[in-house]
Amino acid sequence: MAHITGWLQPYPGDSTKARCKVCNATLQAHMKTILGHASTKKHVQNIKSSGSKVQTQINERLRCALNDPTKVAELKLAVFISEHSSNIAVDHLGELVAQLDKKSATLQKIKLHRTKCSRLQKHVVAPSFAKTLRKEIGDHFYSLIIDESTNEANITCLGLGIRFFSAEKETIVDTFYRLVPLKDATANTIYKTVKSCLQEDNLSIAKLIGIGTDGASSMVGKNHSLFTLLKNDNPEITLVRCVCHSLHLAAAKACEVLPTILTFLVRETHSWFSSSPKRMHEYQELFKVLESSMPKKVPGMATTRWLARLAAVQVILEEWDALKLHFEMSASHERCYTARELGSAYGDPQNRLYLLFLRKVLKEVVRVNKVFQGQNVDVTKITEDLLDMYRSLLQIVVDSSYISKCPKQNLPTLNIQNYILPHTVINFGHEFNSYAESCSLHEEQINYVKKRCKEFTVELVNQVQVRLPDNVETLLMLKHFQPSNATSQCKNSIMPIACKYRSTFTDLDELETEWNKINFVQWPPACLGSTVSFWAEVNERRNSAGRAVELYALEVNRRLAEIARRKSLCTPPPLQHPPTQPHHAATPLPHAQPTPRLPPPYISFRTYTHTPTPPLYQPHPTPSYTLSPQPLSPSPTILIQPQPPSPTPSFTPTHISPDTIPIPTPSFTLLPLSRPPSPTHPTPDPIHPQPTPSPSTTLTSPLTLPQPTPSSLRPPPPRSPSPTQPVPNLIQPLFPPLLPTTYHHPISYLPLRPHIHPQPSLLLLPYPH
Repeated sequence: MAHITGWLQPYPGDSTKARCKVCNATLQAHMKTILGHASTKKHVQNIKSSGSKVQTQINERLRCALNDPTKVAELKLAVFISEHSSNIAVDHLGELVAQLDKKSATLQKIKLHRTKCSRLQKHVVAPSFAKTLRKEIGDHFYSLIIDESTNEANITCLGLGIRFFSAEKETIVDTFYRLVPLKDATANTIYKTVKSCLQEDNLSIAKLIGIGTDGASSMVGKNHSLFTLLKNDNPEITLVRCVCHSLHLAAAKACEVLPTILTFLVRETHSWFSSSPKRMHEYQELFKVLESSMPKKVPGMATTRWLARLAAVQVILEEWDALKLHFEMSASHERCYTARELGSAYGDPQNRLYLLFLRKVLKEVVRVNKVFQGQNVDVTKITEDLLDMYRSLLQIVVDSSYISKCPKQNLPTLNIQNYILPHTVINFGHEFNSYAESCSLHEEQINYVKKRCKEFTVELVNQVQVRLPDNVETLLMLKHFQPSNATSQCKNSIMPIACKYRSTFTDLDELETEWNKINFVQWPPACLGSTVSFWAEVNERRNSAGRAVELYALEVNRRLAEIARRKSLCTPPPLQHPPTQPHHAATPLPHAQPTPRLPPPYISFRTYTHTPTPPLYQPHPTPSYTLSPQPLSPSPTILIQPQPPSPTPSFTPTHISPDTIPIPTPSFTLLPLSRPPSPTHPTPDPIHPQPTPSPSTTLTSPLTLPQPTPSSLRPPPPRSPSPTQPVPNLIQPLFPPLLPTTYHHPISYLPLRPHIHPQPSLLLLPYPH
């Protein structure tokens, strides 16, 4: 029926008729009539003369558009503009791209301007990204960052950010989620908006771990707020206030205790130079004469970020003398009230004392503020950083013996009013004390400055304490998830924090078992440096093995197989290694085959052979070891005797030197003896008769073995091997000495480092050729 597609249309208002849009004719809705019209000469001529491809399917057109490189290029440009620039710039960018390569058919077809770019961003890019985000979140747990604001068009909007663990990227993702207009900023309106967004994207509120907001009453109020409404739906939800905003409010509130001249000095110093290039040029010339360098620019005061003033305070203190001289000269040359006031402020040593103390106190506050604004931050440690900052502020004005007795989880409720130190014993910093001793201020003036600085610190401590999280104890438990604690033999229990999220874990006993078995797994060292990387590896291995307890069993089997392979006298079966998995998939652990048990008297040992590099010949096969199954008596002694070496294969080396002469390594036979060998009458061997040891190898006792002399440890001069030349005496002591001893063959080096067993003795006797 493809030949009637594209020109046949239904007749509006009458289901018994049809319409041909090519011939503009009305037909009866009968198959015979329609097929007859399609075969008429008039219809065929109209189809050919129209020149339009009316029979092309819509899905085929869309398929062509998706495979068109021009469309793909336009979409990429639209994404770039939405992230890095304004849509106004796309008018010139679209024309510029077409001129980059006039031979490129793809670039020449790009037609992208402001209207088309906006439509692509709104109707193509945005829905695609939203669908990808919803798919990536899946059914994982997530958190929301919520804030309300008013834009330039005077429209109240609710901004939503989302934080979740991406299994595809194996990391925690923080990204933009929604920007929704609001009719008002009440708690009920915000709650309904958030809930409707989650329901639209099929995100369960039960998977919502927590929310992060500012300190507005509509967000975090105790009686009626967004947090209380969400807590009714999910009782285990966690609230995290914006620490950066809280520290800003605390510092701004504490600043009201200090003299207002300090705010005037910082604000007007920036305004003096920012509005006049002439003044800036004059100050630069003066600073070059005094310091032989260029001055720094004094930053402005942010109205919403009080802590940003610390940068301005640091620049003013570094250039204090030059600024003082500049404003004194400006006050005399210009009839300006601001210049006279600034010159007077810079001439007062008390203001410099205040700024020196502010710089000391605010440095730690600003450091913690930057930590909470960071991108790659370990969430298991930032709560301790916040409490350490608060404790450092307490140590300035509170008795240290009282602070040391208070645990960290009790700091938000600590009462310090009865333990505040007098200003005469408070340490205000080295810079403060040094300048107070050298300046021209009287003792009363210095004491007054100290009192105001003490009041500022006490007020700052109180404001920070009020804004500390209410769930400090829960947040401190996050340190238990650090890799150093999770993989430790003596680690903290996970049950206290698991009980707070009881609905998340169906079986707490199973959870505790898996938690205790994490340290039995040998984790890659690369993932132990980051908490997120470590738990991503744990999650990946759980997915590959099924359960953590099975992972533990596999690891134990692997370790036992490795121990048996290295320490057993019989070669164990080979390990069954699976094929290598891709990087994003978990690597399965090898399953070890059962290892045969060995009798306790048999001792394990390992020989290490070293061949000079680079080799000029084909190395010989590894010597074989045979075990004589003889009956053993208690505490036997194992006697190792070398067997005659196998014939040496012929070879023609390109260069022969004492270091490259190949000598075949002799093989050994392990014989369990019923008693220690006698120095003159060794135990007969029914398989390999033993000759009487020479006097040089006579042993007085199995526990007393002669040590080699230093001369025997050096490589002897080169000589040709003789068939009758005996193998030198190689004896390893029963108990390891303080320093390891290595014994060498006269020509080819054969270090022997046997593992010492507590019961039997290991004796190595030469075999005569």
